[in-house]
Amino acid sequence: QNALEHGLADTGDLLQISAKNEGKNYQVCVINNGAELPKDFNIESSANLGLQIANTLTKNELAGEIKLSSNGGQTAAVITFSVS
Repeated sequence: QNALEHGLADTGDLLQISAKNEGKNYQVCVINNGAELPKDFNIESSANLGLQIANTLTKNELAGEIKLSSNGGQTAAVITFSVS
């Protein structure tokens, strides 16, 4: 939802979602080619409610990690977590 509402609001035409697992380790990746993140972006201090929710759920419910990056005209959100 964030990728569509914020990343592709004004520019871009790509939304790619993938999921993979290796044993008990999982990775979910969302990529778009719309607006890039600001250079000083910090998810911990972001005012974006959707990202706050995604960050909190990833950490507290999945005991995982979320990383956001922009590079070469694409922005990626990668969530990694393990299951018992």
